[in-house]
Amino acid sequence: GKGAVLNHAFALVCWMVARRDPRLGGRGADEIVIGVMDADGQLETDALTKVAPYFSGRRNARVGGVQIGVRIANATTNLLTLMQDIEFVGFSALVQDSRNSFGSVGLGGNGQFTRLSALQQLRRDPWTACLSEDLDLSLSLAEIGWKIRYCPATFVAQQGLPQLWPLLRQRARWVQGHYQCWRHVGSI
Repeated sequence: GKGAVLNHAFALVCWMVARRDPRLGGRGADEIVIGVMDADGQLETDALTKVAPYFSGRRNARVGGVQIGVRIANATTNLLTLMQDIEFVGFSALVQDSRNSFGSVGLGGNGQFTRLSALQQLRRDPWTACLSEDLDLSLSLAEIGWKIRYCPATFVAQQGLPQLWPLLRQRARWVQGHYQCWRHVGSI
C-alpha cells in the first residue's frame, strides 16, 4: 500500500542526495523536505511558501515534520461530507493547534511534510505497514526527539466520503491503525 510507495520514494531521494544529483541543487538531507499528498489532495497555491518557514533557522532545527490543515472539498454534497469537514477543521483548529506548543502534532496521511534527515535518523523505512502509518511516523519521530508542528495558515482539500458504509470502513481501519500504535505508549 501507501507506506511501501512512500518508502520507495524516500529511497530514491536518499539515493539522489548520496550521489549529489544536480536536480537537488546541492542540498543536503537537512534542507530537503518530503511532502505527502493523497491522490485526491489539492494544496492551496501558497502552501509550500507557508510551510517552509517551519523548517528554516536555528530555532526550527529540530522540527522534523509539519502538518497542515485538512478541509473536505465536497463538504456541500450531503450531511456526511459536511460533518467530515467540521470534524477535520475542528480537529485541526482545536487539537492540532493545542499540541503545536508542545511540538507533538500528529501527522496526517494528507498534507504532511517531513525533513529528510529526520526520516533518515529512524534508520529504517519511515512508513510502516501500520494501518495509520502517519500516526506511527509521528510517534516514531517523537521517540527520537524530533518536533512535529502544525501550520494553520494553509490547508489541503480532499474528498469526503458521501456514503455511510465506506465512511465506517475507513474509520474502522483508522481505529485499528491507532491500536497498532499503542506499542509507542511506553517510550513516549
